[in-house]
Amino acid sequence: MGDIRDSDAVNRSIQEHVRQLRERLAQGRDEISRQRESVDSTREHIDGVRRWLDESDRLRNGEVA
Repeated sequence: MGDIRDSDAVNRSIQEHVRQLRERLAQGRDEISRQRESVDSTREHIDGVRRWLDESDRLRNGEVA
């Protein structure tokens, strides 16, 4: 009888461990998605700054846009 209880306890422990791993994986996927969005936003900002700098350089050099 003790073996069955021990086996049940081990199974519950494994199930809880797997549940926690799945939760951590889901959180990791969410964090990766959030970071990708942040990187995309930063790239867009950098592109805008580059365009502004290019335009400023053209204007400073007397070029017509």
